[in-house]
Amino acid sequence: MSFMPGSPSSLYHRLTGWITHLKERVETWAGTTAGEWTLSILRHGVTAAVIAYLAYQMTHIGWGRIWAALPTTPWFYVLFLALYFLLPIFQSIGYSIIWQRPFRRLFPPLLKSGVYNKEVLNYSGEMYLFSWARAHLNLTDGEIAHHIKDNTIVSSVASTSNAVVLLGIFLTTGMVTFPMLSDRTWVYMVAGVVGIIAILAVGIRFWRSVFKLSGALILGLFGLYFGRLLLLQGLQVTQWAVALPEVAIQTWLTFLAVQIITKRIPLMPSQDLFFMAVGLEMAGAVQVPEAGLAGVLAVHSVLDKGLGLLLFALVSWYDRNASLSTSPPDDTDAPAPPEDAAESADLSTQDAASPSEVSPSTS
Repeated sequence: MSFMPGSPSSLYHRLTGWITHLKERVETWAGTTAGEWTLSILRHGVTAAVIAYLAYQMTHIGWGRIWAALPTTPWFYVLFLALYFLLPIFQSIGYSIIWQRPFRRLFPPLLKSGVYNKEVLNYSGEMYLFSWARAHLNLTDGEIAHHIKDNTIVSSVASTSNAVVLLGIFLTTGMVTFPMLSDRTWVYMVAGVVGIIAILAVGIRFWRSVFKLSGALILGLFGLYFGRLLLLQGLQVTQWAVALPEVAIQTWLTFLAVQIITKRIPLMPSQDLFFMAVGLEMAGAVQVPEAGLAGVLAVHSVLDKGLGLLLFALVSWYDRNASLSTSPPDDTDAPAPPEDAAESADLSTQDAASPSEVSPSTS
């Protein structure tokens, strides 16, 4: 099919071709030594800048005030554990459905994968999961790559849909108000709806070329991950509320909206620290005690990184012990033929051919 030079189809193909070419050039550059060093410096530089700004904010508030305002209710720490383990639990459920393996076997590597994604770089956890699956599952590299890719896309679409839906509900119902958006809320809502429709249209059009998993499984995973996000956000607001019960729930919903937005910033290292800096900047405007908020966010961040480091070390130790006791691939959960099947067959053949069993008619 030919396209007229000025037709929309021709413009679309030129635009997509340019975007693809630009993406390939960026990926090629990122794979070079100079690209890797530049990206590493940028990531560490952004993280250092955020930490320096946080130190300035907390010094301004007063370290003594922050220490005195640290959460004392045990429910804060119970909810922290629930929030931390929610992602690996739901990811383990998803992959146990995809790979038909028991939950208990997939939970340790997915726990470690989550630490990689949080503390190293987005999607580095998927690279670790791929190498783990190659060593421990009787699946081809292509199957593993397609399954991880499909699951990652579904999880990302669920996250984006959750962000658009919740922000839309917050803004249209007045539960959350951003003064700078108050006069243009409908514009952002229309843009969000159009964006969702466009994503769905592209997904339906290229379903088979993008996904290898069945449609029913894709929809099931989408529902699973969308539900996880709703549960996560409900627990997050509850944790903040039990720590500072004097703050109105609507204010915490505003913080939740800001957290959703900051987590959508691509390639942002230490997203929790960035959200903490933004939250402390907002505290005075929304009448939240600065010292109390700093204590809540600081404790959560320290516990998150400390527990992540501890679990990373424990899972690494578990992996080393498992690799010493079994040789890869050690897919013990997959059905295997009986070890003595070949031996039994040989014995049967020998018995059938033994002199005592030969019939007289053949002698």
